[in-house]
Amino acid sequence: MSELNLIIEELVALEPIFHRPEVASTREDFEKIIDENFTEISASGKKYEREEVIDTLVRRKKSINESSWETKNFDCIKLSDNTFLLTYTLVQGARVSYRATVWCKSNNFWQVVYHQGTLSENSR
Repeated sequence: MSELNLIIEELVALEPIFHRPEVASTREDFEKIIDENFTEISASGKKYEREEVIDTLVRRKKSINESSWETKNFDCIKLSDNTFLLTYTLVQGARVSYRATVWCKSNNFWQVVYHQGTLSENSR
């Protein structure tokens, strides 16, 4: 298996970002996995900074039911020695969005640097 395929396998296990309780479910977990310079552009077009995202995730973590969500069409581009852009499609019932996440690996640990969701024209 190629190095990029191994990276894709690791990153797919972390997506959809912030919705894997085995990866992060507490404030401390989220603070560890989210880079200090993190930014997110939501599917609605709103820009979020790290602290706002962490506060929101901690507040709503128990109220989200993602059991019917589907992730597919993963692709990965190496941006530098330890930084990768992972793209995929997220299907949440009738809501379909394209996702892009920049991940950086340091000391054998992945941190998210940037995330963006864009609604598909097929979303209702």
